[in-house]
Order: sequence, then structure tokens, then C-alpha cells
Amino acid sequence: MSIDKWGAIGSTLAIVGNVLTKMHHLEPQNSTTTHAHTYDHITLLALGTVELSREEGGEIVTKTIQAPALIVTKANVKHSFKNVSDTGVLFVCIHAIRNGSGLDDVAPQDISNEEARDLISKFPLVANE
Repeated sequence: MSIDKWGAIGSTLAIVGNVLTKMHHLEPQNSTTTHAHTYDHITLLALGTVELSREEGGEIVTKTIQAPALIVTKANVKHSFKNVSDTGVLFVCIHAIRNGSGLDDVAPQDISNEEARDLISKFPLVANE
């Protein structure tokens, strides 16, 4: 079984234009690690029900969310997902790789497809068993 650095099983990453997507599968009762990003992002919960825990006003707030749903998380907000379904959960994290002001979030403004593939290979989302 392959577990990614966020605690999800079977992640898939793709870059198209300025958009990066990370698709994750999470088994029942499994959780992602608590983490934060330097960028705003949307999570598309495509299948299942998750318990979202995130920092809001200095407190950890927990909310149960059922698919289909879009979950918006602002930059630098610590958050995690727990699968509270009886089956697997499928969710996709979606965010820009460049913010439009010339500052790079993940990749430089002029990244080529070849460089994007090289970048992805240097930061694999799926750990080796």
C-alpha cells in the first residue's frame, strides 16, 4: 500500500497550465496529517464523507462534510481530513501554481511541460512501500 506525505493512499498529481491538481483516496477511518499551504486552495470532495478539522480564529473547528462538496481553505490555515465513511473517500486538491503577481507558489512563471514533469518527479506524492 502506498501512502503519500499527507497520509492518503493512491495520490495522482497533474499540472495543466497554471493549475495543479492532487487527487487522493483515503480509506475508512484514516486521516491526512495536519498541514498548511502557502496558497489558497479548493478541495473537491467527490466521494464519501469527511470530518474536516481546521484552525479558525485560533481554535480547531471540526465539521462533517458529505460529497459532492467544494471546500475552500485559505493560505497558512492548518487543516486535516478524516474519512468518516464506510467506504473510501476521493478528494482532489486544486490550486494555482503561480499567483499572477510574479511570485511563485510552486513553479516559476515560464515552466515548460518537461520542467513540470521533472518537478513532479522530484517531489513524489506517493511514498515507496
